[in-house]
Amino acid sequence: MMPNSQQLALRDPAAAAMLGLIGANGANFGAEFGSDFSPIGYDGTLNDGFGAEFGFGNDWGAEFGAAAPVRAAAPTPSPQQLMQMYQALMKQQAGTEQRSRLLEPNKDSKVKIERYSFTLSQAIVIQTAVAISLAGNPSVTIRPQRVCTNVPGPNFVFLNLIQVANVVVTVGTGVEDANDYASDAVGTILDLPTLNTQTPARVTGNYLGFVPASYVIGSASFFCTSFKGWANIIA
Repeated sequence: MMPNSQQLALRDPAAAAMLGLIGANGANFGAEFGSDFSPIGYDGTLNDGFGAEFGFGNDWGAEFGAAAPVRAAAPTPSPQQLMQMYQALMKQQAGTEQRSRLLEPNKDSKVKIERYSFTLSQAIVIQTAVAISLAGNPSVTIRPQRVCTNVPGPNFVFLNLIQVANVVVTVGTGVEDANDYASDAVGTILDLPTLNTQTPARVTGNYLGFVPASYVIGSASFFCTSFKGWANIIA
């Protein structure tokens, strides 16, 4: 005859007491609580209530051992869908590249080129006639495309030489009014030789002492000539 749970509990009273199956004076709590909490019934079978709640019954495998549901495979896109996806990706990449070049126009380029200004200047005193002689080398390689002067108007400074990288830009025999190269002048785009750190630019001419309106006689000023164009970012 198979022993029941009460008989099994009495074989190890200490363990049974810890589990609450028997009381300190031998009282048996199994009859009172066994139907709800004891996994082993008094008849030696699995307790239905405990097993149903915690998985000791027949549903254990169904609850914890069942295989996960198989996810259906994604359908293969058609050639038309693949082309649409490719075109959308290319459009996105083109837009990203266009916007990023606003911050990094030289991105992916082996050379770093931007528009710079190389300026030569000479101090003058208003109404004091003086010969103009400017010369200097840029700190980076630059190819000027425009010459600009800061004259306030005509008859202020006359130029007889503009020389870039040993090439004379003013090819005539007469003088040029520096106002032709004023900041508001039009049609002054030139194709000038490339200047590097070893080749100078030169400008010569004369300030004849003309005093424009609103200028103060005797005040200090500057005559400036700048060469603007594409240049290396670094030397």
